[in-house]
Amino acid sequence: ALLVFDEIVTGFRLDRAGAQGYFGVVPDLAVFAKGMSNGVPLSCYAGRREVMELAERASISSTFGGDTLGLAAAMAVAPELARALLLDVVVDDWRQGAEQVGARAIHCGQRQLDESRAAEVLAAGYNLRCYTVNDGARAKTLLDWGVQGIITDYPERMP
Repeated sequence: ALLVFDEIVTGFRLDRAGAQGYFGVVPDLAVFAKGMSNGVPLSCYAGRREVMELAERASISSTFGGDTLGLAAAMAVAPELARALLLDVVVDDWRQGAEQVGARAIHCGQRQLDESRAAEVLAAGYNLRCYTVNDGARAKTLLDWGVQGIITDYPERMP
């Protein structure tokens, strides 16, 4: 069984974190829509990793499917919300993407991150967080490099 929150109406209205923030319950999957873009078509699916991996293989269609206009509207509606650029790999032109979306942080996959790239991101004034870090020794190395946040499937393995 899965707990799914349809936050299309409640998202950003009951609480900045939607019904899940208001009630203090974290669902397996949450769906957000036009509330984050002041009525302009945009949608977001957020959930636990294993649920999102299943969703990746499914065909998801939405009348709230957006384009860059929806993303621009979301940025205009809530400019105070901190944004991060999500990258699997921190590529050479990462800074251009970060500036384009007004990011204050880089969230990246940890596998290809090395110490020099981490130092570059941090020296540029961005927060740096890494996802899917499931090895305690790797987490310690990343934290030693200055990475400010680790996202893991196994918190009990972290230093």
